[in-house]
Amino acid sequence: LWKLDDTTRTFDFTEKFPPFLLLGKLLPASYDSLYSVGHANLYVGTITVLFLPLFFLMKNVSVRRKVSTGLLALFMVISLTTEPIYRLWHGGADPGGSPGRFSFALCFFMVIIAAEAFAGTSYASEDDTPVSGKRVSGVSGVRERLYIIGVFFVLLATDGILANLDFTTMDKRDALTTPGVIMPAMAFLAIICGLFLVRNKVFREVMLCAAVLSELSFSAYDTLTKEAVECPYSSYASYVNYVKNTLPVVNDVKSKDKSFYRFEEDFQRFANDPMVLNTRGVSYNGSILKEKALKYLAAIGFNGQYYTTRFVGRTELTKDILGFKYVMKSTIPYYNFKSPADITVSENYDVLPLAYLAENTVNGFVFDEDEALDNQAGLLKALIGSTSTPLSDVAGIEADALFTPMRQDDMWYNNVTETERQGYHHFKKGTATADDTSIPGDGNAPNTADASVTYTFTARTDGQAYLHLPCEAGKFRRIKIKVNGSDIGEYFGGYEYFIKDLGYAKAGDEYTVELVLTTDELYFKNINIVTENTASLKSDINKLLDINKSTHFRALSETKLQVETDYARDMTLYTTIPYEAGWSATVDGKPADIVTAQDCVMTVALPAGPHTVLFTYTPPWLGGAVACTAAGAAILCVIVWVQRNKAFFKRQAELHAQVRQIKRGIAEREKLERLERFNQPEPLDRD
Repeated sequence: LWKLDDTTRTFDFTEKFPPFLLLGKLLPASYDSLYSVGHANLYVGTITVLFLPLFFLMKNVSVRRKVSTGLLALFMVISLTTEPIYRLWHGGADPGGSPGRFSFALCFFMVIIAAEAFAGTSYASEDDTPVSGKRVSGVSGVRERLYIIGVFFVLLATDGILANLDFTTMDKRDALTTPGVIMPAMAFLAIICGLFLVRNKVFREVMLCAAVLSELSFSAYDTLTKEAVECPYSSYASYVNYVKNTLPVVNDVKSKDKSFYRFEEDFQRFANDPMVLNTRGVSYNGSILKEKALKYLAAIGFNGQYYTTRFVGRTELTKDILGFKYVMKSTIPYYNFKSPADITVSENYDVLPLAYLAENTVNGFVFDEDEALDNQAGLLKALIGSTSTPLSDVAGIEADALFTPMRQDDMWYNNVTETERQGYHHFKKGTATADDTSIPGDGNAPNTADASVTYTFTARTDGQAYLHLPCEAGKFRRIKIKVNGSDIGEYFGGYEYFIKDLGYAKAGDEYTVELVLTTDELYFKNINIVTENTASLKSDINKLLDINKSTHFRALSETKLQVETDYARDMTLYTTIPYEAGWSATVDGKPADIVTAQDCVMTVALPAGPHTVLFTYTPPWLGGAVACTAAGAAILCVIVWVQRNKAFFKRQAELHAQVRQIKRGIAEREKLERLERFNQPEPLDRD
């Protein structure tokens, strides 16, 4: 799976934020947010920040190493503040949470450098004298203390500057200016700097350990408490009780039905519960979700916002076409489960497999991003090749329509002013009127009452009733919805944008829907409240089931899916599986093209007759990744072998040098001997 496709980001080399803001992240208790509005975590302890600059004053460190160290640190800072490099560190995407996930490398780098600087001071020796050898910093004990005092005042001034900066337009970064961050930082800085000026070594070391541990504990406690408020999590007790009672139910169903299907629950404990139970549901929370899958689910009414999908917003139609065969239900909250008997399982007898034959018109059907009820009804009509109206008109009732809008009878405002902006209803808190159609006054009245917009409707047909307010994410403003006086929850919140199930309605039933503003304004395109045409839905689903009488879908492995089909006409094999780079398909053993429908799910064109389609998933760039891993492992082995045999190579080099020297000596001796023979006078002839 890949992270979210984010087309709103640019790759211009512009700053995400001024680099100096990272100075505040060096302070204890500087956690701001786990989400993208926050900064990378850079806290490494006051003592690290204190000795970090000393590294660049050490005489025994070469200028070349100081420059390379500084450039590497600068590159890491630029990586955190420059958009293109930042995204490359995160696989080309922008992380949905935990910003600057590679910051641990910079933290480790700072700790190593500060530790080396500390080791070169008298504080690291046994008798408070500068350490001898290669680690000597060349800074005397007096100068070390002057350095500590100087750095103290520099950091103190930095804290003061941060405390007086205007962060009001920088999301949660204003947390860096609060007394809860600045004051503890100043206190720990003063204590640690003061202890370094103490001459008694034993007392200094004991108190330094106590001060450092206190600072680390304080910062850890502060971070954990802030994360607990900001991040949703489940308690251990609720998890154990949930799994203990639901897992036997799931295993019982799987033992009886070994086919491949989706399995969900209507008592949502946590978004990632299907992963715990291995039920192949749609509920999931994580930044690896592909944006197109989120948009597909949101387009047909499910919750699909901000890296999260949940099994809410479903209708009978979407449960059929997406392959939800079983749903666990309970009349009591999950945290009150006493045994598996508290849970029942309903089976969907009209369910389609995760891949099935459909008419060729389905590839041409395009979602309207916001109209969820129109989208799911239109998708079903496209699957069966029908040209009939998906939704009845407000003026009439079509027998083959899947949904029938209720008749709007009345509406009124309370303490709001209505305008229209680019096709949206726009309500702002202000003057209220009791008239049902007149525009309220000038909006200058004080907000003394709850601001709300109220509609009344009458059901025109029997059927399950659903409510949906189409709106694009950028215009979400949290509201509360009341139906017939009962609160049915929030809407347009972080994870509260999906079709609301209002229960079964009979023709003539009246509904009063009140939209209560919790912010200063509200946007939505229109209010859709409909009843489901059960007979029409059943008829259309039966057409699909009849087409797929000979369709068999099964999983051969975790990465291979097989579909067997047989039909008299050319058809499209429609899957409800999102396309990812790495999927491939074959039809009767021959490669086939995968076409994405609705910009998300996989489809394959099939000619008439029996066919076997095999979908195979291979992680993209797997070959390259394996090659790089093998090359890296080989290089590592060579490095280790060379290091372990360095002494051997040194001895060999010395022997070779000695041999060369001996050979040179022999050659010189032979040369001298030849010269001596040449210069030796010839003996006289005695005759």
